[in-house]
Amino acid sequence: MPQHPEDCLQTLLAGFAGRLFVGFSGGVDSTALLVAASRIREVNALHVDHGIHPESANWAEHCAEVCHALDVSLTVTRLQLPQTGNLEANARAERYEFYRQHVGENDLLLLGHHQTDQLESVLLRMLQGRGMVAMQRRGQVAGVPVARPFVDLHKSELVAYVEAAGQHWIEDPSNLDNQFDRNFLRNELLPSLLARWPDAAQAFQRVADSQRHRDQALDYLLSEYPDHLPLALLPDDEGVAVVILRTWLQGQGLFTTTDQSLREFFAQCRRGDKARINIQDRDLKLVGQNILLE
Repeated sequence: MPQHPEDCLQTLLAGFAGRLFVGFSGGVDSTALLVAASRIREVNALHVDHGIHPESANWAEHCAEVCHALDVSLTVTRLQLPQTGNLEANARAERYEFYRQHVGENDLLLLGHHQTDQLESVLLRMLQGRGMVAMQRRGQVAGVPVARPFVDLHKSELVAYVEAAGQHWIEDPSNLDNQFDRNFLRNELLPSLLARWPDAAQAFQRVADSQRHRDQALDYLLSEYPDHLPLALLPDDEGVAVVILRTWLQGQGLFTTTDQSLREFFAQCRRGDKARINIQDRDLKLVGQNILLE
């Protein structure tokens, strides 16, 4: 049954008293989010100009106009991305560094991801060998408290909401560039999948939720070890050990390492080597009988 964006947001914000921020790109999803949030309570918008597309400065101007019309405070940054490495990963890292500068631990950053975004993320992570990890409705990403109130909504519901509000949005042409994995998945693979299985997004959401509940149970058990993971907690079974390592790392806000990397780290631990791997510019290493992040 269709849900109203404002109802989804009200439900998520029940009991929340901190400052509220919206990651505002100017696209339809974040526009729906900003409109809904501004109708409910005071909100601040954060816009990141990645500087990748030649029209990006105009997009920042569009966001300023929308925020002015909604009487919303807007903070804009223009990134200077590294010229080496993975462009998407670099942009994400710099974006969250900007968010960390503004969103405190008692605040909340709202993101406009919807049902199909969730399906894309689950499939992409599976294809990259990172396990079936769904985007959290509410949690921590790279040290930033975030929430995604629209993950159960179809994009068409957000489009209808924005149109009814009389707002316009930006269509980023880079979303059509299939050299990026997510775009290839969205533009080439998902249309065929959803044509055959129209309820695939809901089905993947149910499976992802089930996996998330298992992860939360393990995360609860591992919460006793916020600063280190005793080596003794890792069993001889490599598969189980990798799951424990991954869950503990997710509790530290690290989601990008592959199963292969974790298997290699576990093998190093078992051999008694100087076990160490790098994850998002941090070192996962074995010190004595404890696994630490530095």
